[in-house]
Amino acid sequence: MAGYTPGGYPFGVDVKDLRDSSAESEPNQGWARALGAIRAAVAHLGLNEAEIGRVRWLGEGLSRRAFAARVEAADSGWPGVLVALVPRGPNDGRGRESALAEARLLQHLAEGDRDFSVPGRVAFVHGAILVCDHAGGFPVDLRKGRSSIDPVELVAGVAAAIHRTSLDGLDWLRGCSTRRAHGEERLRALDPLTGSEPAEVRAATTWLGENLPPPEPSRLIHGDLLGQNLLYHPERKTAVIDWEYARLGDPAHDLAILTGGVKRPFQIADGMAQLLAHYAVRSDCEVLEVHVRFHEIALHLSRFQDAVAGKPGAEPAPSVLARLRNLLRAVNAS
Repeated sequence: MAGYTPGGYPFGVDVKDLRDSSAESEPNQGWARALGAIRAAVAHLGLNEAEIGRVRWLGEGLSRRAFAARVEAADSGWPGVLVALVPRGPNDGRGRESALAEARLLQHLAEGDRDFSVPGRVAFVHGAILVCDHAGGFPVDLRKGRSSIDPVELVAGVAAAIHRTSLDGLDWLRGCSTRRAHGEERLRALDPLTGSEPAEVRAATTWLGENLPPPEPSRLIHGDLLGQNLLYHPERKTAVIDWEYARLGDPAHDLAILTGGVKRPFQIADGMAQLLAHYAVRSDCEVLEVHVRFHEIALHLSRFQDAVAGKPGAEPAPSVLARLRNLLRAVNAS
């Protein structure tokens, strides 16, 4: 109840007014920031008479939270649901630059006929918040045998399709010109050795320097090709979302994100071999196990440094070192 009429009858507020009031009183809340961005996107699209429904939380990653709202518009040609990707930090210039680059890439990828889809029909940036259309589907469970689809074959096909993307019109995208340059960049990003590191760290760093990727031209890579960013639908192309870390680089990096440096990728004994076999059939780029191992080891060295530095959310150093030992045994045995 909001108050009483002069005649003494109680009256309330409608849902829209209540939501507006809440957004004004809590402007820094994620949902309120998402609502503001979705409103700006709707106005940008010229849907001034559109009705925006309740903002709902979809999920979150390391750097962003996703919210969605249904948009009822007279023009049925527009997507019915918009998604706002809200950064955890402030809407600063660096975040806006990243969001603008992602929006530009989504629009570029949405224009062509590809073996995957992207939410690029609407790609609007408000501050550092990216608003895009909702990609339907179910996140891919990478554990083989848990669903009716073969996740290894599916992700290999999607990865190969991404890596086949022509680089025409993408000269503005960040990254390196060759796969080797990407590997060298990753090596430089690691802290220099001081001699006091565990033996596994010194051995892994030496191995990286001796096994750099080949000096072949870079490809478009997604940068965070996890199952949660692949949305499967039985009647449509698999949608690939969250292109925040996309760049030009070594395609083996995407495969290393999928395998994760674990002993049994996809929870099967020959997960790495199956992934590379399916990928080879669909790709025009040769990726060998040693190339994937390079990025797996670099990833674990980076995690070890985060643990030593005490970064929030970092994995305990002993567990990282244990996996690093397993990785070194694997590469030395191959």
